Amino acid sequence: DNNDGTIKDNATGLIWQKCSVPSYGASCTNGASVYTLSNAINFCSTLNFAGKSWRLPEIYELIDLDDFGRSSIPTININLFPETVSNHYW
Repeated sequence: DNNDGTIKDNATGLIWQKCSVPSYGASCTNGASVYTLSNAINFCSTLNFAGKSWRLPEIYELIDLDDFGRSSIPTININLFPETVSNHYW
């Protein structure tokens, strides 16, 4: 946890937003928005959050976030990514 609303994956070096859009900050309570692919690409390319530029991740990058020790949905570390919805991402 970078303490700026982002999480660094030490295995890949990628930086992730801690909260699903439109949530920001520590609470992550606004749920997740649904975008078309083109709108998601545009949203990410224009996002300025935590002083970084962003892009839509590749599907294989999302798979790296799976916590294979979890048997319930969502299969992600919910301590690092709180309020992750039990639905598909990307």
